[in-house]
Amino acid sequence: MKAKFLVLRAILVFVASSMAAMERPDPLDIESWADELFAQSLTEKRMSGAVLTVVQDGEIVVSKGYGYADLLKGTPVNPDTTRFRIGSTTKTFTATAIAQLMDKGEIHSLDDPANKYLKRIQIPGEAGASITLAHLLTHSAGFENLVFNIGTEVVLELPLSEQVIGEFASNIINRPGQYSSYNNYGTALLGLIVEDVSGEAIADYFDRHIFIPLKMNNSILNMSPEPSAGLGVPYGFLPNGEPLAIPHRTVHPFFAPVGGINATGNDMGRYMLAQLDSGRSENAILSEQGFHRLHTQLRSNHGLSSGFGMIFFTWLWNEERVVLHGGDWPGTHSGMVLFPDSNMGVFFSLMAEWPEVTIAESILGSARLEPLDGEEIDTPITNLGVIFNFMVQFFGSYKVPDTPPFQASELGEYAGSYMGQSAPFSTMERLLGLTNTFLVVNVAVAEDGSGLMINEAGPYIEVAPGSFFNADLVSPLDGLFLDSPLFNFSRDDSGTVDYLVPQIGFDVWRKSGALDNPQFYLSAMLFLYLAFLTSAVTIFYPSIEEQPKAKWMPSLMLFLLVLMPLTIIVGYGGSDTVVGELFFGRTDRFILFALVANIIAISAMYFVWQVVLAWQNGYWGAGLGGVAMRLHYTLLGIAAFLFIPIFVFFNVLGF
Repeated sequence: MKAKFLVLRAILVFVASSMAAMERPDPLDIESWADELFAQSLTEKRMSGAVLTVVQDGEIVVSKGYGYADLLKGTPVNPDTTRFRIGSTTKTFTATAIAQLMDKGEIHSLDDPANKYLKRIQIPGEAGASITLAHLLTHSAGFENLVFNIGTEVVLELPLSEQVIGEFASNIINRPGQYSSYNNYGTALLGLIVEDVSGEAIADYFDRHIFIPLKMNNSILNMSPEPSAGLGVPYGFLPNGEPLAIPHRTVHPFFAPVGGINATGNDMGRYMLAQLDSGRSENAILSEQGFHRLHTQLRSNHGLSSGFGMIFFTWLWNEERVVLHGGDWPGTHSGMVLFPDSNMGVFFSLMAEWPEVTIAESILGSARLEPLDGEEIDTPITNLGVIFNFMVQFFGSYKVPDTPPFQASELGEYAGSYMGQSAPFSTMERLLGLTNTFLVVNVAVAEDGSGLMINEAGPYIEVAPGSFFNADLVSPLDGLFLDSPLFNFSRDDSGTVDYLVPQIGFDVWRKSGALDNPQFYLSAMLFLYLAFLTSAVTIFYPSIEEQPKAKWMPSLMLFLLVLMPLTIIVGYGGSDTVVGELFFGRTDRFILFALVANIIAISAMYFVWQVVLAWQNGYWGAGLGGVAMRLHYTLLGIAAFLFIPIFVFFNVLGF
């Protein structure tokens, strides 16, 4: 009887696995899907080129280029020779290197302190000493995320010195292990560890231990300011349809392990085959145990959101196990999606971006920013938009796993603003939050009380305790992380709602008040600027014999307030934009901005003193007209003073 049961069980397992194998996507169907999607995107000028590679059962089964490696030169994309910047997908190579060093016994445990393996620098402080390799690999070390000087336009001496590395030191803003919040600095430290432990430069390490063994002969970790040979040139399309090349910017060598690899589609196919082989081949670059470490979830911000293995995102879509990572760099957006149980992987890279124009041109406008014949250029497609489109196409619309019956939450508890943690907090880069709507999530109760409105989309209906799903939301082809059908909320130890996480749980958005929200300060600044427009009438105020300069304080403040944004807006040459200033760490205009802000703060305090004197000495007389002028003068003085807490929030005072 037992033997019959075992035979029956074996047959059922075989049938089930065979059905699963039949249900996996057919490579020809994937190719047809990509042909249609990318052809339409090229026609609509939502990208200038792309590459697609599909692997299955140990072979590259689809390898195809779309559009142009260089649009103006008419060079087509070749999956075997056109290099793409894979961006943060590079992080998975750094994680693979860490796993290799563990295989060799040179790294003992992911629970070891990172400082144990760092030789050139140490993460300072008590919190820094507690940061482990696991924290770095799961983005849970607690570092703030900075972008200033992430690129370079000069050749730097390698290996990087302690002094150069120290320039990138990042503050710890959250307790290590508290949240996973996507961070570049932590992965850069992992790159240092690879160098310090192996004794090899990171580029040499990738060559000897990954690229050469896998025959990735057309891949490079580019440390040079110059484009690597065969690198595709991405274009954005201006509203009038004119293509504009996206300027080439090389990743700084410190961040090369974060996002510096240039690779072809076919080389990435070979890399996916190695990841899916999981160490079973004789020439595997890693043991089975090593690959298991890489792909097994170590932590997650919420059980229904994606989590992290060793850098790799781990995800479950309708019971299909997914291991993935994306990568973005201005002009190029990539995605690598592995399906271990289906023995299949998909890699694509898009040359798609908004064209870069100066702030002045975007404000003042120009002929090339006017659509031709009223035809609008649609938003460039994104890697996340393509990934979600692929998942829905081949694995069905996402369905939330069944949960036991539960008591519905009090919806009002979730209402409020939530701030993303993968952001700068302690430097002037906080100013980026003024225009970064991605940083803030606003949650409100739907008017009919059926669920939540999240960034005005919804309603999201509670499908599990603290988890809200919008079955009608379809992530668009230009979708980003917050274009999510699922949001999950978590509570702190006291039971208070603490943060929310989208379906791809790369970051947490913590519940916060208005005073933590850059958008609040933007609204406040706009109001104060409008108030200061009325200062133009003060030039007609009578002069004050005791303080002849007092009446000119409002005009001086207005001049400084106009000058401050101009330091960022004007003065660009050629193809320079504020993006280049940030990426290359050019400090001049930011120092000038901070200098003007500090002069405004000092002038504001002097202005307030003049307001006090105005009332003490009865400037402009005792009549109704004099009182009205003093009241106006007072309101302007208060408005000037209110710029000071705004500057403090954005870290520009005392810069």
